[in-house]
Amino acid sequence: MPRNPPDPKLVQQVIDAHAKGATVKEIAPLAGVSEPTIRAWLKRYGSAPPRTTAPAATRAAPPAPDAEPREPEPPDDAPAIEHLRWQLRDMRRQAGEAQALGNTTAAQRHTTAAGKLMPILARLEREERSATDAIVIQQHELAALRKQWRDFCESVREQPLVCAECGRALRMRAAGVED
Repeated sequence: MPRNPPDPKLVQQVIDAHAKGATVKEIAPLAGVSEPTIRAWLKRYGSAPPRTTAPAATRAAPPAPDAEPREPEPPDDAPAIEHLRWQLRDMRRQAGEAQALGNTTAAQRHTTAAGKLMPILARLEREERSATDAIVIQQHELAALRKQWRDFCESVREQPLVCAECGRALRMRAAGVED
């Protein structure tokens, strides 16, 4: 059973991108097809897109992609969370480029992959926040500590305070109340 011919506009964009110096490896993810398919198209169609039975007037041309430069990958010794953030940004960029080329299949594939990274990134960010110098005290523990502190302060207030050098009685002020 013969396959449907590829979209002529997509093939033409692949041929144009290759003519401008883009590699097959760079073109394949944007086009949403495999590298062997790109090579086969370049070999088979050369500089002309495949013929279709639909007239050119009925096919809408995809919008031109915005030439957003690719962000450099973080160094190998960077934390895993930085690599994951970069991958997420790159997948979103690739989804936008594929959508701009009119390749909704590739755009959906990149968006799905980005969605699968989100929970992993959220977990790593939670762990990163919990690794700070903050401590967590439960409310019942805090209430018990407050009660201990109040009891301690009350026991100090019950004892007369005297100066260690002269023996004179001292006054104590607690929360603005003078004894």
